Amino acid sequence: YWRRGLGEQMLLALEQRGRELGFKRLHLDTSVPQLPAQKLYVKHRYQEIGRGLIGTLEIIYYEKWLE
Repeated sequence: YWRRGLGEQMLLALEQRGRELGFKRLHLDTSVPQLPAQKLYVKHRYQEIGRGLIGTLEIIYYEKWLE
């Protein structure tokens, strides 16, 4: 189901639900090999806030302040 916009629709719905619940910011992560996810998060103004390892997999952590 890649490249059909489903990930973007889910991300936008989760952001909206976060706003409804009064969240001020969101955190999410993806792995370094997941370039489409990284592009999606940057497109929606998520900022990289750190990296870490889960086993041998490098993880990128993102944050976005909700408006």
